[in-house]
This record gives sequence, structure tokens and C-alpha cells, in this order.
Amino acid sequence: MCDFPQDGKIDQMMKLFAQPWVFGCAVSQVTRLPPPSLKEIAFIGRSNVGKSSFLNSLLNRKRLARTSNTPGCTRSLNFYFPAISLKGDEAPSVSRARKPRQYPVAMVDMPGYGFARAPRIELDTWISLVFEYLRNRKILLEVCLLVDSRFGFTSRDLRTIDLLEQSEIEYLIVLTKLDKIVRSPEDPRVHNLVTDLETQMQSMKWHRGIWATSVSKRWGLDAVRREICTRVVSAFETCDQLSSFRRDM
Repeated sequence: MCDFPQDGKIDQMMKLFAQPWVFGCAVSQVTRLPPPSLKEIAFIGRSNVGKSSFLNSLLNRKRLARTSNTPGCTRSLNFYFPAISLKGDEAPSVSRARKPRQYPVAMVDMPGYGFARAPRIELDTWISLVFEYLRNRKILLEVCLLVDSRFGFTSRDLRTIDLLEQSEIEYLIVLTKLDKIVRSPEDPRVHNLVTDLETQMQSMKWHRGIWATSVSKRWGLDAVRREICTRVVSAFETCDQLSSFRRDM
């Protein structure tokens, strides 16, 4: 039996976001994915939704995930690892970061959809990569689908939701750029927006809720971190793994 409650595990796992993170590898072919030896949280969304900026803020790093004024900057599956393992090991160099088994979880920045300027054959390759990863990656715990709060669900967002549902993958809806429409996260319009989107999601089986965020104002980031930690903690099979993590933090 575990010697500390579920909330205690989640609180300890939250400290993961206070650790340094490192870039591990960029994957453009399914055959080159890292060995399936840890859990993964993936981030996907339209090309100008602010995905890389959101990931940087979530991990408390300014330049970990590459950002650009040109939509479609991310053109591969980019893997990021925390610089502390369950056993408290030092983070390996980037060249050694292809060995993800040392880590409890990786974050995966996926190619954005909708605005990338690239040849059609290259776009088809990205689409195939994303589909294969989502459908067949058994260690993928959860996907964060980023949606621009100014526009709600686009047709491409809805197609992505259909893919996640068909693939039976748990996912969060993360609304971005909330500060563009309200001055406070307590504004009634935020509640109305979330309620409206939740209504549209009523028939969906695999979604775990909607979180409203703003990178520039830091709104909602801790709530998303806690939700991710809750999912990661639930994936560990033994209390010993979490106990080791707890001691080293």
C-alpha cells in the first residue's frame, strides 16, 4: 500500500515543472521514435495557436521549444525531458537524451496544422507522422489539444478531436490567448465560453475537460500542470516508483 495519499503524489509530481528540461530529439519518421520506455504527453493544435510558447511557459523555460512569427515552425515530433529522473540522476547531454527510459515522462511538441508553408508531399509526410503516432504510440498518456479562445473549435480542431476519439486517447482542450478577449480569468465570458464548448463535447468519451489559459498573463498554467501530473501519477503501476521520486525531490 502507498504510504502517502493521492494528492500527496500529485503535489510531489508538480515539482517536476520546477526542474530544468532538455531537448531530447526531433523525429520526422515513425521508425525513429524513441524506445517506448516512458510515458508521454503530447501537444497539438493549429499552426498559430501559440503551441510552442505555451509549452515553454508550462515548463518554465523561455527558449526550449522553438517559437516563430511564421506559422508552421514545428515540423517534427520534438521530445523534451526533465533534467531529473525518478532516481534523481543528472540529466544526460542532448546527445544521450535518446535514452528516455531514465525519465518519468516526456513532453512531445507535435507539428501544427493549417498554415504551414511547405510542399504538398512534405505536408502529407507530417500528416502521416501525426496519424501514426497518435494511433499506435502505446505509451502516450494524454494529448493537450490547444484551441484559440478567440475562435473556438475550427473544422480542423474538430477533425483532430474525431481522430483522438477514434484512437481512444485521453485529451484535454486547452484554450490559449485568453487575455485577448478578457481582462480577467474571472470574467463571466470565460465561463460562458467553456460551458459552450463543453456542450459541444458532451458526446465525446475521451476528453478530460477544458482549461482556459493565457501565456502572457500566466493564467491557468498551474491547473494544466496539475491535470497532467494527475494523469502521470495514475499511470505508475507501483508506489515504489513514486516513493523514489518523492525522496529525490
